Amino acid sequence: MNKRKMKLSTEKRIDLIERILKKEINVSEAAKVAGVGLTTIYRWIGLYENEGPAGLAVTHKNRHYSKELKLTAVLAYLEGSNSLQEVAKNYGLRNKKQLEDWIKVYNTHGNFKSESGGSKVRQTKEFSPEERMEIVLYCIAQDYDYSATAVKYQAKYSSVYNWVKRYEKLGQVGLEDRRGRRKAAQTGRTSEEESQIKIAQLEEQLKYKQMEVDLLKKRKSIRKEESSEQVRTIIVYKSIRELHEEKHYPVQPMCKMMNVTRSAYNRWVKQPYSPRKHKNEQLTKIIRKIHDEHPEMGYRRIKDELKRNYETEVNDKRVLRLCRKEGIQSTIKHQANSITRRGKHPYHTAKNILNRSFTAEAPNQKWVTDISEFKYYIGLEVHKVYLSAILDLCDRRIVSFVIRETNDLPLVIDTFDQAVQAEPEARPIFHSDRGFQYTHQQMYQRITEAGMTQSMSRVGKCTDNGPMEGFWGIIKREKYYGRKFTSREQLVGMINDYINYYNNGRYQRKLQALTPMECHNQYDQAV
Repeated sequence: MNKRKMKLSTEKRIDLIERILKKEINVSEAAKVAGVGLTTIYRWIGLYENEGPAGLAVTHKNRHYSKELKLTAVLAYLEGSNSLQEVAKNYGLRNKKQLEDWIKVYNTHGNFKSESGGSKVRQTKEFSPEERMEIVLYCIAQDYDYSATAVKYQAKYSSVYNWVKRYEKLGQVGLEDRRGRRKAAQTGRTSEEESQIKIAQLEEQLKYKQMEVDLLKKRKSIRKEESSEQVRTIIVYKSIRELHEEKHYPVQPMCKMMNVTRSAYNRWVKQPYSPRKHKNEQLTKIIRKIHDEHPEMGYRRIKDELKRNYETEVNDKRVLRLCRKEGIQSTIKHQANSITRRGKHPYHTAKNILNRSFTAEAPNQKWVTDISEFKYYIGLEVHKVYLSAILDLCDRRIVSFVIRETNDLPLVIDTFDQAVQAEPEARPIFHSDRGFQYTHQQMYQRITEAGMTQSMSRVGKCTDNGPMEGFWGIIKREKYYGRKFTSREQLVGMINDYINYYNNGRYQRKLQALTPMECHNQYDQAV
């Protein structure tokens, strides 16, 4: 810890942190006592927890970390599960700035060095061309470790770097120092050396011309991108980095040609993806997976799926934004075709007792029922099946359902008997439309014998039975429309599987993101 920045002695800092950990004082109060910011207090706490009291002691030299530890820490952060501060704490770093520097090196595809300090060397002597040649060859042999080379030969880091680059460009001639000397006092160059320099200059000009051509190609492709300005800027940064890595073009002129600043590009290289963007990418993959499995789901249901099955807490707006960005949209609902046939001579009709009161305080207080038609194809022949179902308005579960080839009275009676068998104590309001099956004498007798109250929609008012019509829309939009069924087994299997999924796996906002059966069981446990 740097002695110049100390405001408290080591003993007082240790005492202060121990008081915080014992909950004798909170962080805000401790910051006021120490005369420092909250961030500093939290950093002290981290040092104390990692290293004990010794972590708050004064240090007189920098620590050194292995290449393996640096790489491991960087990869741990890029996974996106922890913040900079948390990763720094986990790997025993005294400051997150160290981790930020390592991430910058990693993102620029640099090599981690185990030694440091070359940039702080004060160069006090001049080096002859022979000495420079020795330094350059040593640096290249050491895998371009400029810092270690500077320390070994007591030269400036920048000098070593420039000598290596000039040697690679001009050869040994590039290591001569002709600054501040009259031409008469300079050693004359041979014609071969002059030719070598001229060739190097022409190669540099050719390289710049080729760089301009490559950048123009990149720029032309970027203009064709139908995306936002922010996305186009990211593409520009990626193009510059690709050309810099593949063809070793200098960054500064490329930034100028692409109308971006060098500082903005460097910031992007240091951290091309923010933690939030990294998290959004992970969310997008999960959302895409959910959509592929359930294309009928809208953004609200996807959000509930993330919360329940992936333990990921996000809000609706974020999911909607990611869905729009990826072009994810639920399947479109088709217009419903009614198959209700009114009875020509109804035995019994009932009033609309339900009166669109589609909520119930407990299960088995209100049931609604209806029939819907489904088609499958064998060659050119069209075949039909009919699904009769009863839905509870409290927990929205399907109480019973029956599938038959004919839309007749036994279809409705069997559905009703199945529901009574499943819930023998139920005495609900039983609401339906005015189809001939529901106005039949046998149906009326069964409802009366079961102690239920019959209710019927008004003529031509399908919204009086809205929840049941809504269920037909849900099952057909999610699993029926847009598909062609080629056998009865395939169609009936789809219906059976979906109703099981609807009751046990489909989360509903009206039920506080529970499934119908979870809501039903929760009520039973409460009772």
